Amino acid sequence: MINFQLAIGFHHVTIMFKGEKTLVFWIGLIILGYSVWQFFNAGWQIVYLIFFYPNMIGDPSMNISLIQALGSVPEVVGGVIFMIIGLYMMKVGTVKKEEPIIER
Repeated sequence: MINFQLAIGFHHVTIMFKGEKTLVFWIGLIILGYSVWQFFNAGWQIVYLIFFYPNMIGDPSMNISLIQALGSVPEVVGGVIFMIIGLYMMKVGTVKKEEPIIER
């Protein structure tokens, strides 16, 4: 059931981006790509500092690593915000081609 729902959602996304791509679309794609990279990079940094780093240095009190991990939260939030901006720019930068109306 989940795969069917994902396929329906993917179909709507492909319809949304059909048409001629303008410069705004390509800039939005670059912003989306960078923000996805930023989001996953900061997310991995948070996971690393909370779960892996204290075990590697043998310090069970996670005070320092937790403070360092909280410093990456603005990067995660910024990544999400710029993902939304990139997707919006991609949507706006797609010009729909009008199909001719055939009269009978």
